[in-house]
Amino acid sequence: PSDLEMIANQDLAFAHAPQRRRHHPSSHCSSSFTLLQSLAVEDSRDKPTYSVLLGQLFACIGTTPDEA
Repeated sequence: PSDLEMIANQDLAFAHAPQRRRHHPSSHCSSSFTLLQSLAVEDSRDKPTYSVLLGQLFACIGTTPDEA
């Protein structure tokens, strides 16, 4: 399985485990993970997930301050 599939499987296993309710903004983290996961799935056919996400990050911000 790909890196993304392994992370998704771990996330599902964690989601189904008994959890204690805590009052902190964890939903923001999970929504960010979902966003990154969906971005990586689009381009991750032949590349590792981290490579896809770093490529998208640098494409967005540019490689020099003038391009940002």
